[in-house]
Order: sequence, then C-alpha cells, then structure tokens
Amino acid sequence: MGKSVIRWRKTGGDIVHCVGNVLPERFNGTHLFFLGDIALAKEVGKKIEKKGSEYILSKVPTWLEGGGYVIFNLECCLTKRGVPWEPKPILMNGKDRYLKIFSKFSAKLVANVANNHFLDFGERGARDTISALQEYGVEYFGLTIDGTLKIQKMMTPDGIVGLIGLAPAAHSMPNTEKINLAKIEKQPFSQLIREVAGEVDITIVNLHQGVEYCSFVTRQARKLAINAVDAGADLVICHHAHVIQGIEYYKNVPIFHGLGNFLIEVDFCKYPDARYNIVPHLVINNGTIDYVGFDLFKISDDFQALLIGDSEFHNVKQLVEKTSFLLLSKHGQVYTYSIAMIARIRDRICAIFAMLKKDGLAATTKYYYGRIVSS
Repeated sequence: MGKSVIRWRKTGGDIVHCVGNVLPERFNGTHLFFLGDIALAKEVGKKIEKKGSEYILSKVPTWLEGGGYVIFNLECCLTKRGVPWEPKPILMNGKDRYLKIFSKFSAKLVANVANNHFLDFGERGARDTISALQEYGVEYFGLTIDGTLKIQKMMTPDGIVGLIGLAPAAHSMPNTEKINLAKIEKQPFSQLIREVAGEVDITIVNLHQGVEYCSFVTRQARKLAINAVDAGADLVICHHAHVIQGIEYYKNVPIFHGLGNFLIEVDFCKYPDARYNIVPHLVINNGTIDYVGFDLFKISDDFQALLIGDSEFHNVKQLVEKTSFLLLSKHGQVYTYSIAMIARIRDRICAIFAMLKKDGLAATTKYYYGRIVSS
C-alpha cells in the first residue's frame, strides 16, 4: 500500500490543494504552473471574437498570471493554411491573434505542442503555429525538427528546468516531413530522459496520453509515466483525457496522470466532468523542488477559466481523491485499469461509427489503419 498524497488543507503535505490562496510565504523561489488542454478554436475562438481577447482569462487569479512560468498544452493549430494530412473526426485550428488572451500575463509562457492536434493541418499548419508562438513571445517544446526532438531548457533564477514533451496518443506524419512529432519507439524513451536529466537541475516530462473522457488511468499510460520517473524525471505531467485523472507519488516523484481541460470547447451536458481541471504548482529553489501543490479550476458556460467555487468543490475533491487513492493498492490498480480498458473499447467503437457516418468507409479505414501501423 502506498501513501496518501492529497491533503485537503492550505499548507503542508506532499501534494497540497491550495484552496485558491497564494503559497505560504516560506516558499521562496521560482514558481511554475501547469495548465491542461487549451484549444483556441471552435466555440472558444468565437467567444474571443465576440467578447475580445482579454475576456476569456479575465477572472484568473493574479498569482497565476503574474511572475514565474506558465506551461500549457496547446491543443490546436494556429493557422488559416495547410490541409489535413489524414482524415480525422475532429480538426482544431484557430487564429494566431488568439494568443492575445495571455496579454496581461507577466509570467513567461511555454507551450507544449506534443499532442494529437498540432499536426492537424500538416507541416504548413505546424510551421504557422510555431511562427505565431514566436511572434507572441511564447516558448515551445514537444515537436521534432529534422528528426531532432526540441527540448525546452529554461534558465530560471533557481536552476535549469528541462521540459520534454511526447505524445503517445498521437501519431506522426510520414518521416519525410521536417516538422513532426517524435515516435517514442524511435526516440529511446529512457535514454532521452537520462540525457536531459544529466544536463539540467529539474526534469519535467509531459505525456499526452490516456483515454478521452475517462477519469481512470490505463495500465500502459501509468507504466510509461513510471518509466519516466525511473529514467530520471522529477515531475510527470499528463494530459489528453479531457478530464481529471489521479495523482500519485512514485519514488517520491509526483505524477499528475490527467490535468483535464483548462480552456476548450466540450459538450458539458454530455461530459460534465470535462469542465474541471487541475493546475499543478511547483516551486523550485537552488536547483531542487521545494513545493508541489495544485489548485482546481473550471471552464464556465461562457468559456472563462475560473477557480472552482465552494458549491462544486466537494464533488471535484471526491473525484480527485477517488482516482488517486485507487492507485495506492494492487486491487485499486486492477479496478482502475479495467474501467479504463472498457472505456477505451467503448470510445473506439463510438468514434469509428461516428466517423463512418460522417466521412464514409474509405476515410475511416484509412485513418484507423494508419493509427494501427504507426502504433
């Protein structure tokens, strides 16, 4: 049996829910915040057009927007060009100026692009996305350029932080493309992390993996996160499921198995838990992790990012506790893996039938055959 890692109080403990408050004053150092899926597309884009760029994040607390680093998963392309290189059920693209939603942030912004929508519009769309990030001063990581994985090494006042981004839930374009996503089997996973860990003070691995809209972790996803720790990761951050998944410590290293959605269009009537998300909060001091905490956010019906209020806190708290505590025992793990496997099968069947209805047999066969070949 492992140890409980969630303590629902303001200070102390291994992983702390901060209840919307600033960190205790005794924690000096460099602050890093991690946001889940952000897709500046579809209804979110329409809301930006209607209400203006500052509206979407106008209610986030000052401690999130000011100082330190904010690392987020950019779950879309920022392009008007390019063409889909494969048939997909959902394509995500928005305008480069949508990055102005971060205009009031004084924190340094870093985008993970290792996900299953960065390549939606091919190499041209990916290049436009990178150009947009550069234009708005956002650093990035998680793609390959001419076959080399881009690692983000942040020179903070309290040490060097290495950010690695990989996307088991996505698959890459043909190898002839200059901009791509790394295939884990072709980038020796453990060796890559060991090499980065030898060059930085803190190694953080971002994994885009899991079953969509399932709060439980698959055996494969948990194994990969654990392998990252064995190879030298000091923190593992996962996203893709679009809902909160469990938190655990492995060899004294925190693993956030699913952050959920920070800002994205989702059918909240169909998937009510998809509006909630975790924002991990890290403090590093003199090259070591001094504090790990998190806070709970939600997406409002009007597509604003908000701290969770008292009325919803209890239910979300129970969700985080349940999915986390199940990982502490073998029996709980078996239950977790079983639920996740059933969800994966259900999700795949529903997706196939939806794509058959929308795009026909030929496109559906091509898409899913490609996923089998690339996996």
